[in-house]
Amino acid sequence: MEYPSLLWNDGPGRNREFFPLGPDGKVTPADGPVAANVLHDLLPEGAFSPLISNYFRFPCSAGEIRARQKLIWRLTEDDAFLTAFTDLGEEVSRFERLYYRYKAPELPEDRRCLLFPAAAAGFLQLARVFAALLPEEAGEDTYGYAAPVCTCFRNLLADTRIQSLEKSLHAFRAGRGEDVRLTLQNGTVTAYAVSARYEDTLRQYFEEMGIADAWPAPRIHRADPAVIDAYCIVYPDVPDRARRMVEDYGSLLEEEYRTADVLLYRQEIQFCREAALYTRRMREAGYPMCLPEVAGERCIRLRDLRDVSLAARELRGEAVVPNDVTMTGRDRSHFFYVTGANGGGKTTYLRALGIAVLFFLTGCPVSAASGEIWPFCRLCTHFPSPENFEDTGRFVDEVRRAEEIRALADEDTVALFNETFSGTDEQKSEDYSRRLAEDMYATGVFGLYVTHIHSLTHGAIPTLAAVIDEEDNNRRTWKIRRIDGTDSSFAGDILKKYRLTEEGLAERLTEMRRKGARV
Repeated sequence: MEYPSLLWNDGPGRNREFFPLGPDGKVTPADGPVAANVLHDLLPEGAFSPLISNYFRFPCSAGEIRARQKLIWRLTEDDAFLTAFTDLGEEVSRFERLYYRYKAPELPEDRRCLLFPAAAAGFLQLARVFAALLPEEAGEDTYGYAAPVCTCFRNLLADTRIQSLEKSLHAFRAGRGEDVRLTLQNGTVTAYAVSARYEDTLRQYFEEMGIADAWPAPRIHRADPAVIDAYCIVYPDVPDRARRMVEDYGSLLEEEYRTADVLLYRQEIQFCREAALYTRRMREAGYPMCLPEVAGERCIRLRDLRDVSLAARELRGEAVVPNDVTMTGRDRSHFFYVTGANGGGKTTYLRALGIAVLFFLTGCPVSAASGEIWPFCRLCTHFPSPENFEDTGRFVDEVRRAEEIRALADEDTVALFNETFSGTDEQKSEDYSRRLAEDMYATGVFGLYVTHIHSLTHGAIPTLAAVIDEEDNNRRTWKIRRIDGTDSSFAGDILKKYRLTEEGLAERLTEMRRKGARV
């Protein structure tokens, strides 16, 4: 049986491919179209757990984006649904522990069957929780792919063979009658039966004394063979009964209903839950969140876009200056140079756009008033490397990373460059930057190229600039607007950055003399 996925439109196949479960139940994410460095460059720090962050490496189809948006938005808006969804994730985790104890490699085959009733009961309990998550009339228009998942488990519970298994499990438990208590001392396991009514009486006393919280919580033990042997001493008929149950229903669960595939829901549930909780946190921090439409043409249009990564600096959303984004392939306005004064908001604008595209392609809400984005297949970034290179080493590394992007990029790619090749001399930087940017523009790539080299901005590639208020001592406005080219109004900032002012040159000369260089 193929279970429908909460995230993908072709069942669990893609989730199994991207997040394969190992024999120990651990997940090893596969490589995706979005490289790991993109997550490092764009994903807000601490926004998502490490495993779940890997979902951002796999852009979705248009249908998957819409379905995820509906489910995540519903989780964001509906407290009761978020609670039920969280409980569902915990139920999957409980079944996972049962399943892997049942599959424990240290158990001999003649003892493994004793854990089958517990694993089967855990699977049926999980199916009931899935089936009850949504009302029967709920559809994909409100809950995305969660609706067909719930329908799948309702159909599973209606299977007469599953109902027969439930009856068999009930009879198995009823036939036992009493609980087993195990005492482990000096490596010896002693097993004895205790009537449940004594435990109920003690629990009642705890509650009446107002210390119910002190009642010891049940512990989850490993399926130790010695413990199982002790259990069989108390109930000698249990092994045969459990073995018959495996013979009657083992293949039904293992082969037909493929219970291991249900474990794939754990990561899917966690992704949706973390996305909803992050959206709630951003709203509380004053950042407006929206669901951009899936565009019918290649374009990126966003109104009042904000950089949510600024929340990590405890900057409220109301204090962040919003900017609009308009990129279209029809009028060749799909790739831009971005220039302007230092500290004017160029990198913030670049990062805000990158986060918006990254979130949209994974079906997550975006910090903007509204918008529409084409479902691109790839997102690339080329930000300054955190490594400490000598000038030649850094340049070689930047060329290598740029060539990797050039080899992958096409019209379904968004590529963002942040002062690429700025670690070399200006003429070489200009030559390599121009060649790379013009290749991106000619290929139809959507993106931005932040640069301080004004001479680049007088060609065919359109230019955006960080606006300053020249009448107010070049005050930064953090607004980005389109221009036809740049003039010298930002020259002072560039000279200061690279210590080319009279004062800066004097400092550099003094340093060189102190080091003994000939000048």
